[in-house]
Amino acid sequence: MDRESATLLATVCALLADSAKPLPDDTSLEKLLDRLTEFSEAGVSLPDSCPCLLDFISTIASNSTSDPSIRSFALKLSGLLAATEDGYRALQVGSQQTSGTYRCMLIINVKLVENILISVVQLKK
Repeated sequence: MDRESATLLATVCALLADSAKPLPDDTSLEKLLDRLTEFSEAGVSLPDSCPCLLDFISTIASNSTSDPSIRSFALKLSGLLAATEDGYRALQVGSQQTSGTYRCMLIINVKLVENILISVVQLKK
């Protein structure tokens, strides 16, 4: 991934993390995830090339007002990162810096799932 793409990705992540508005269509998130998957499968280290992804996941996990589609994207993204050795290590390092244990990655995923479930319940009311 070139520098320009990484810079644009950082901007997109910042916009998604700060957005309290629902997305009209989550197709763009799925396309972005597909593209990141292609990079990962091609051997690109996502944590090294795009450190903004870890910050994005952490921000979304702690923000209960994020759009459910953005939370779902963050959950899928954390799975994509955890599927590679360097991504898994980056999640571990991030967890050691914030909580001192590996469980931070699990806490992030649990919080995301919890927030998604809360949103689903609220939508059904």
